[in-house]
Amino acid sequence: MRQFGLRNFLSVIVIIVLSVPAAAQSSFPVRVNVEVDSAIRRVPPLLYGQNTEWTSNGDNLWNPATGHAKEAVVALVKPIHPALIRFPGGSLSNCYRWEWAVGPIAARKPNMVWFSARPSTANGTWSLQGGSTAPNDYGFDEHMRFIREVGAKGALVTVNATYFPGSPEYGGSPQEAAAWVAYANARVGGRDVKIGTDYRGINYHSSRYWAQLRAKNGHPAPYDVRYWEIGNEVNDISQGAGMSGRTYAERVHEYAKLMHAVDPSVRIGAVLGFRWLKDILSIAGRDISFLIYHFYAPGIDNQGFTLWSNSSKDIPFTVTADDSAVIVRASGTPANGGWPDMVVSIDGKQIGSYTITADQRKSAFDEERIPLQVLPGKHRLAIAFTNDMMTKTEDRNLYIDGIWLEESNHRRTAVSVINSTDMMHLLSSEPAAFASRFQTIRQAVHQYAPARAGHVHVFVTEFNAMYSLTGTSPHQIRQLKSALMVDGILQRALTEPLCQETNFWCLNSWYFQIVQMGRDGSFFYSPQGLVYRIMQPLYQGEVVRSVVESPDFPPPHTMPIPASPKVAAVAVRNGRQLAVNLVNYDVGGTARIALRISGVFTARRSRLLLCTGLSYNSENSTADPRQVHIVEQRPRMIGKAVDFNLPAHSCATLILSEGVK
Repeated sequence: MRQFGLRNFLSVIVIIVLSVPAAAQSSFPVRVNVEVDSAIRRVPPLLYGQNTEWTSNGDNLWNPATGHAKEAVVALVKPIHPALIRFPGGSLSNCYRWEWAVGPIAARKPNMVWFSARPSTANGTWSLQGGSTAPNDYGFDEHMRFIREVGAKGALVTVNATYFPGSPEYGGSPQEAAAWVAYANARVGGRDVKIGTDYRGINYHSSRYWAQLRAKNGHPAPYDVRYWEIGNEVNDISQGAGMSGRTYAERVHEYAKLMHAVDPSVRIGAVLGFRWLKDILSIAGRDISFLIYHFYAPGIDNQGFTLWSNSSKDIPFTVTADDSAVIVRASGTPANGGWPDMVVSIDGKQIGSYTITADQRKSAFDEERIPLQVLPGKHRLAIAFTNDMMTKTEDRNLYIDGIWLEESNHRRTAVSVINSTDMMHLLSSEPAAFASRFQTIRQAVHQYAPARAGHVHVFVTEFNAMYSLTGTSPHQIRQLKSALMVDGILQRALTEPLCQETNFWCLNSWYFQIVQMGRDGSFFYSPQGLVYRIMQPLYQGEVVRSVVESPDFPPPHTMPIPASPKVAAVAVRNGRQLAVNLVNYDVGGTARIALRISGVFTARRSRLLLCTGLSYNSENSTADPRQVHIVEQRPRMIGKAVDFNLPAHSCATLILSEGVK
């Protein structure tokens, strides 16, 4: 794909204006009032970040033959102007040895790709189980070159903070992290800070040693990497190898002490783990500049779901024959030698109890056929998980991969766990759930580290849509409906003073994508990538108050969901330009937007960038890379009023400019 700028990009999308879906059968009024003189805060310069992984040449973004980012990738990533691009990954960073991935490629050692922490049966020491390794063709130096080539502002580095006595070669240490800071930031001939030997007996020398090695590898100038986080999701027992909050907080303190000794200007982040906030802030509050928050939702799809703790799901369905049965496909993960127990009930009466021994980690599943013995009509199925357990190394969970109804010995369409309206209702409510956690963080900082209030911020270093993890329909992650939730989360991040940075997961990994690689090797935007395109006018300026009067979704039919409006909006003023981003989560209704401006601002030009598709399930693919696309429109303005239609399941940015028409 050739490179092209924003002007050429928009000239292409104007051509496809006729591809906007026909007017929906229903519509509803929405009023948006933007108070341009009521500033909430300035847009943080690092707010719009991204993620990469070190494996598979940065998930196929890097060309090892040329030693550069792929041209088609640069053409797509550069226009979204990423701030920080995180490296070397999420979970993969917890067994990553950075020093094995610098220098001549032929001399590099392979790194662990995937792992799970387990105690040895012989002596109980922590070890890595089930891991495999991969070559280190895309290391730290390559990542920093990638950052320059795509025009990002810098890197966010996640250091290895795990501890595996049974396999120490894949654990981390404060000395290793400090050496990485030295490799990134120390100056050749600059001050020399002794780093020393870690618990494994590895000598990490001093800061000047690593500066000279960087120069030897072709990079004499420091990279000046400012932002470092200590581990990834170490509150997950398998990733953190069973660390308690206190152990992790003490580890953060030790890491930060050595890393700051090498470079006092680096800013350190700690995994917040909501149950760990007291330990982190009390023990390491003086060492850190930000807390790390990850957010994935909604955890359910139209066919499967995951029960992480003792709980149940109620599912309405209709029986049409006397001879009927329900078929439940399930899998699980064990703890302490026990597998999850699943209890199935119909209309409040238990009809079956099963122990699920199929291992979800191996993509296995059990199928249970349960005769219903009910009359034709509407009924309610309940599936419960009753024996949750978590140890230091294991987490027992129940995964429902799918539910079918069998009538007269014929299996028919899967029972829908959640209908389309309730699914969009759920997705629309998730940004509010995301935002609610910041109040918890704010209270904890004031309680446990009051001297750091105003100095400790939040970096959301991973967020995206995530469904049931059952493998039933992972492609939903890259559908339009998921992109609408991503847009909604960015809206909430803009208005939250504690939130200074977000990293979308991921530029290109599995179904988590900003840029998708087609089967023919081509690259194109995912719907989430298009969200970042239309968010560009909100990258700079002041977030101003906006009030949305929108109808709520109707009460849900399939599961309890908090009340949520169908339309959400956020506004940013940047000098003589006002940008208003809006999301319409409704499945089939067009929102008739009446936007009014209060305050000193006279719009004379308008432009609407509309991200839309034929269905809320639309996704881009090699066969149809523009199924979800952007259309440019020019709504009519009258004074300080702009009226336009926002189609069902779409998002848009309205750009209003002062000045001569």
